Amino acid sequence: MILGVILAGKRYTIQKYIFVLMIVVGVIMFVYKPKSADDDKTNSYIGLALVGMSLLADGVLGAIEDRMRAATQPSALNFMLSINFFSAIILCVASIASLEIVEFYEFAQKHPEVLPRIALAAFVGSFGQIFIFMMISEFGPLPCSIVTTTRKFFTVLISVFFLGNPLRTIQWAGTCKLTLT
Repeated sequence: MILGVILAGKRYTIQKYIFVLMIVVGVIMFVYKPKSADDDKTNSYIGLALVGMSLLADGVLGAIEDRMRAATQPSALNFMLSINFFSAIILCVASIASLEIVEFYEFAQKHPEVLPRIALAAFVGSFGQIFIFMMISEFGPLPCSIVTTTRKFFTVLISVFFLGNPLRTIQWAGTCKLTLT
């Protein structure tokens, strides 16, 4: 949202800022874990850096999507094709440069049963992407981000109720805050 304001010149109502702030605070409360003596600080800093980079990339992508949407009004499928085309180029270059492609090839040679499963996952994932890109093209990246965050939240709640994963008191407080949003 912040990068949308800075990079794309977006303007939001005070109500949206409050809702997003409530979601952020609820998520922070939900994932908060008090430090223990056994915590590895190096991993914590690397994890925080990776989360920060992910959020920055999401913010930049959201601003770029807003600009693309405003300039060209693409359909959901054209939007999906364009984003996936450039993502595929970047991933191919990265997998070749890091030699991951060689490791994958060797793995697939040893376990050929993974190939149909990968194809099935790609096929099913494309349907999920259609809904995401329809949401972005119709309503914008911010509502899409809110919907996907809410979906993740309910996935966690399902794991609590159906798989028996316990929550601490502060996580229940964050859950209530997210539910009220």
